[in-house]
Amino acid sequence: NKEWEVRQGALLALKYTVIVMKSVVKNESDEYHQESLLVSRQVAIQCLEDRSDDVQSTAAQVLMALIAGGEQVLERQDIVRKAINPLWSSLEAVRFVSSCTVDLVRLFSTLISRDCALVLASLNMESSVWGVLGRILN
Repeated sequence: NKEWEVRQGALLALKYTVIVMKSVVKNESDEYHQESLLVSRQVAIQCLEDRSDDVQSTAAQVLMALIAGGEQVLERQDIVRKAINPLWSSLEAVRFVSSCTVDLVRLFSTLISRDCALVLASLNMESSVWGVLGRILN
């Protein structure tokens, strides 16, 4: 798919926009700020299942930028609920170490450290988590 570079470039711009917004915007109750972060999250979650490793990697980086910092617990739980299944699908598809493996595993580790019970309940398959992670790490 030849358009992967465009998708990755757009996600990179989004990643840095999120980082700047989170550091510059002081009024997080601002409607424009909230809407921008919501759209960023939706785009990144959708791109977790892209066919391009580079796009998946950058999508994981965008979500890491959204999770980092002082967001509210409810927002983090919402990210966990919405991102875990697309992220898990991408992790299951990893057959060898690729350019996105580190970022996908880092995002998974961050989500599971934020709310382990919610991640495992969302996946509804605790035993296979360790099988997939073992295959990736070997």
